[in-house]
Amino acid sequence: GSTSQMGQKHSKPLEPDGSLKDGNRGESCGPPSLDQLVEAVPAEELDQACRDEDLLELSLSLTNWQSVSPFLGLSEADEEDIEKRSSERQRIDVLRKWRAKFGSTATYRRLSEALWRAQRVDLIDKLCSLLTS
Repeated sequence: GSTSQMGQKHSKPLEPDGSLKDGNRGESCGPPSLDQLVEAVPAEELDQACRDEDLLELSLSLTNWQSVSPFLGLSEADEEDIEKRSSERQRIDVLRKWRAKFGSTATYRRLSEALWRAQRVDLIDKLCSLLTS
């Protein structure tokens, strides 16, 4: 038949990206979906603009900020500006520059999407624990 294998195998609803809604542990070697990672955080919280204290806390774990900055939508000029600062400052400045650039749309959801694309699940976990504690 022309039915997809995925449709035959699973009766659970699929996410828009084709992943299973309720976790497909053991059936895929890929990382969990972003929705799975942030499911404990209320949607209204994810859609809030990021607070400075949360960015500061997150920056403490943001080693290798250069791996994240392209996903935040920062320009090369932004990155060069950040590189002029001390390494401790660079970590928070990359997040603050992102927030300044995107203003009220610099939400926790948007940040977690960027971190997910940068494959920084560790930072998404930390962000979620900040938002649910």
